[in-house]
Amino acid sequence: MGKIGKRVLSAVVALVMCIAVLPTNISFAATDVYTKVTSADDIVDGGKYVLATLYEETYKAVAGTADGSGDQITNPSTDLVWTLEAGTGGFYLVNNAGSKLSCGSSGTGISLNSTGITWAFNVSGGLFNIVPSTQSTRQLMYRISSDQYRAYAQSNLGASDYGNSITVFKLDTAVEPEYTDIADVRAYETGVSATVQGTV
Repeated sequence: MGKIGKRVLSAVVALVMCIAVLPTNISFAATDVYTKVTSADDIVDGGKYVLATLYEETYKAVAGTADGSGDQITNPSTDLVWTLEAGTGGFYLVNNAGSKLSCGSSGTGISLNSTGITWAFNVSGGLFNIVPSTQSTRQLMYRISSDQYRAYAQSNLGASDYGNSITVFKLDTAVEPEYTDIADVRAYETGVSATVQGTV
């Protein structure tokens, strides 16, 4: 190898070594923590919530099953999260796709559409009776045998085939990723999945 080639090679090696020691940050995925709320003051416009009924140690959420422990649910599926939008007589329940929960003026059926209806959140013993504005004698309720939510008559609440009032979990904290120098945490060596932030 000629002198020019050796000089070029030396420069490349030096550059690679400099890049290798540059501080490169890694971050782990943010954590969404939903905490049980028990007061009407916690029901606010723009808040994000998971609505669930505890049955046999499992939270049966509106739109699916949520994994939780005690008074918290961590990183629920976005399909289970409802954003509240203030309206006359209560709140619209808006899902992650922008559709709103609706209920007709009769019957138990509920559906999703672009207009929706408002729902009143009436607190009772730390739980909530979520009542549609179209039918004041019904409320959002879980039925065990059909494993689904509908607007059932309030007289069914707590009966053998029905759940109790709804447990409401509010987005408490979106924990931001903590950045750590890759020289201190060897993510690839430990097998921990991480997202690299920055340029190397």
